[in-house]
Amino acid sequence: MTIFVWLLVAFIMTIGFSYTNEWSLGSNSFVTTDIMSQYFTTPALALIYQIVMFFITTLIILTFVNTTYVFLQSWKWISFVVTALYIFSLVSWKLFPENLTKVSLSNYVAMYQTLNLWKSTFTTPIMAIISIVLIYLVLQFKDGKLKVSLTSFQMGIAVYLSIVVLGTYFMTDIRSNTVIDLFLLNFFGTSSSGYTLMSYLYYIVVFFGFLYLTQVYLTREFSELSYYKIIRYSSMFKWMGEWLRKILLMAMLYLAFIFSLTLIVAYSRGMEFSLQVTVVEDMTFASLLYHFFINGLLQLSIYLLLMITLQIVFKRSSTNLLTIAFYIALLFPGYKYIPVGLNGYSHLINGSSPIVISLYLFLVALIEGICIFYLLKKKYVLEGV
Repeated sequence: MTIFVWLLVAFIMTIGFSYTNEWSLGSNSFVTTDIMSQYFTTPALALIYQIVMFFITTLIILTFVNTTYVFLQSWKWISFVVTALYIFSLVSWKLFPENLTKVSLSNYVAMYQTLNLWKSTFTTPIMAIISIVLIYLVLQFKDGKLKVSLTSFQMGIAVYLSIVVLGTYFMTDIRSNTVIDLFLLNFFGTSSSGYTLMSYLYYIVVFFGFLYLTQVYLTREFSELSYYKIIRYSSMFKWMGEWLRKILLMAMLYLAFIFSLTLIVAYSRGMEFSLQVTVVEDMTFASLLYHFFINGLLQLSIYLLLMITLQIVFKRSSTNLLTIAFYIALLFPGYKYIPVGLNGYSHLINGSSPIVISLYLFLVALIEGICIFYLLKKKYVLEGV
């Protein structure tokens, strides 16, 4: 209702003016339109953004008030909270010093103020997501008991993803002009001609961190192996195919998450949202995308298949941990023809073809798959069950 009244008043005030979908020559004369025109090509987009973000901000405030009522369950207390919130909004608007402007509620109602403060159009959506997650977690402690029971594995995933988000945020390279530039530099990786320490460490966190979580899942899957489970799946191949398909699907979703996260972080740090690569010559967006998703999935598959092979043969999780450490050592430059870290962009920059890399990775994965097929056919995995 508030938004409707606001739009109606805005419409009445524009009666008598000519209508156009372009910014006028006088837009730069006003602070509001000057800031909005820097982020939106037309006034219509700016208006839609203002309406949506105002709705989200209002929704966050209402959700906070409702959550407070769930715990207090008293109209007197909730009236006090609402009054205190109203007074805080007025005080923060008029009396807060410049160094406290980011906690002023008024700066999140008028979106031009939010844009001027944070220099990003993603600020309000990100705050909304964080607020919803925090409110959800707080509600789990109602009545003094945690309603959602998280396993150690799920907690590990949450901690790992938090580390990935923080690592991506602090990996900003000053050489980046566009969001794709930052994506390429972040996943530079290593090659025989050299590497950067930050890209080396980032590769370890992003890919070998995912591999470690996969190893934990594999250990649990093999430890729960029994003749009853084998009978339920009717064959060893169906048993392995069931969870291997899940892991590969998670790998694809994980790559999509990393790609989206990097673009969002890059844009929020003020880089141009463009799909052009400016830091490297003769690098197209199509080849960059192909190399990350196709060769990235093939590279993860090679890591994974070798871990499965060693798990079947040695039946100890410690072997896979040593394998991951071995991978990390081989990631250093100087090792040629080793299928480790080939999904880094340094190989494309040095002249390697992404198609040739795909064929090589596919051949290695095929050999590993044949070895696993042989071990399953010989029922080697059943020894000791």
